Amino acid sequence: MSLHIFKLGQLCNSCLRIFQAESATCTFLPKRFRYYWEARAENRQRKMLMMITVPKLRKKKDSAYIKRKQPDKLYGLDILLHKEIQEIFNNNRMIAACLYADQPDDDYYRVRYELQQHEISMEQYDQHVIDFTLKSTPYAQFLTLFDGPCTMIFGEPNVPQMISALKNNKQMLLIGGMVDGKYMSSKQLSDYANLKGLDHCRSELSGILSSAVSSTRDLLQQPAAALTVSLGEHTKYKTDDKMVAE
Repeated sequence: MSLHIFKLGQLCNSCLRIFQAESATCTFLPKRFRYYWEARAENRQRKMLMMITVPKLRKKKDSAYIKRKQPDKLYGLDILLHKEIQEIFNNNRMIAACLYADQPDDDYYRVRYELQQHEISMEQYDQHVIDFTLKSTPYAQFLTLFDGPCTMIFGEPNVPQMISALKNNKQMLLIGGMVDGKYMSSKQLSDYANLKGLDHCRSELSGILSSAVSSTRDLLQQPAAALTVSLGEHTKYKTDDKMVAE
């Protein structure tokens, strides 16, 4: 038993001398640098930092602007949404685009409820469905409005009620739209909302026409009235001459 212990001690001493000799000739690396980077798991904080940090790359002078590839065909639910957007553009007098930001669902549905009280609806559609529906159509100019997170507002042209409903929500911004086939910016829509009602315009028009008719009547009657006055004076003058002659 003691012989085996003695041989084991000699073997450990020889291994220790070999290791010391090799360590003298080579550089000792800490444990954390002994692995390959490909085999190690990426640091979680470094991974999150690289996700939000975009490296600044040099732009080539001959590099052309690469447009987003448009889908050649729609599938599943997108087909139903495509038909729904077609019906919206064919059957509604007013269509508007509204920039949409993240907000609580209560605020969004409150604005939607206020719009529904005035025969106006509001829906959200995916960007690729809108692009596929409006391209190569007379409404292709709308693609510039829906380039981003937007909602579609459509219905009767009750522009003042629409602007008042959107004014209460700071997370929604009216970009532009179309009313009765005419494209309008947000400023033009606000000017359109400030216009007076049709009944008021009719009353003003009737007042203008009645005043014009009355003035025309006075002008036409003025020569006849002057002639009547002249004939009356002439008759009175002749009667006075006859009385003097008698």
